[in-house]
Amino acid sequence: MGITAEAVDGYFQQYGWSFTREPESNDWDTSFRGEVSTFRILARLTNDWIFFVINPFVLAPQSPECAARLHWHLLRLNQDIILAKLALDEDDDVLLAVELPTENLDYSEFSDAINALCYYADDIYLELLNLSRVPGAPSRYDPPLSEPE
Repeated sequence: MGITAEAVDGYFQQYGWSFTREPESNDWDTSFRGEVSTFRILARLTNDWIFFVINPFVLAPQSPECAARLHWHLLRLNQDIILAKLALDEDDDVLLAVELPTENLDYSEFSDAINALCYYADDIYLELLNLSRVPGAPSRYDPPLSEPE
């Protein structure tokens, strides 16, 4: 086992975030107010990993057209983002997560994980929300419009 639940408590306190954790639990509940929304983060500590997850991040798409564009966009984003990843849960909602091995996990890595989650939540939320709700919504991966000649 890498770190203890008490160490994670200390990292959250050092980071300056409030959180809840049931006694004897390895699950934390916290949230942050970003520029575009408030996001709930669930953290879970296992023997070898710590997971930070925003789920749902964006609710499942409302139409097959939106689903196709959103899923294509998520694949492209997963290649471009660092430390975090996007996935679909069992309800086809989008989740945003960071997973770190706990062996030798220190506060610097813990804060990098939280920082990445917060950064990407703010950076991509509105774009993903629009793609999941509005057929033909723009994507950062759309080809540029050509200039009229």
